[in-house]
Amino acid sequence: MATKVLVIEDEKSLLFMFKSMLEKANFEVETAEDGQTGLDMVDKFQPDLILLDIMLPVMDGYEVLKNLKPTVEIPVIVLTSLNQEDVEKKARLLGASDFVRKDDIHLTELLEKINTVIGK
Repeated sequence: MATKVLVIEDEKSLLFMFKSMLEKANFEVETAEDGQTGLDMVDKFQPDLILLDIMLPVMDGYEVLKNLKPTVEIPVIVLTSLNQEDVEKKARLLGASDFVRKDDIHLTELLEKINTVIGK
């Protein structure tokens, strides 16, 4: 059975890139373009991991983490283009498992982080 990853990202080009990369690596992938839709999809899709952008419409990534973490134990890798140290700190305090800056992203490194977080 394929590992299920939910990608919550509002930039369509990045969303497509992450989805394509993960599917090529044999992950089952669902996507959402805003935080509320992503949070709603957690129960339906039951992902093994979430890739979560911080700057999202409707509900930002911090709110998703706040609403997600009290109820489920799904590892979350936070993605952001914000270049502020306090962003990573806040995300980790809210339960994020790992953190990736979009401007520094290398797809092979992201796959390694995903596999490390899910224990592969």
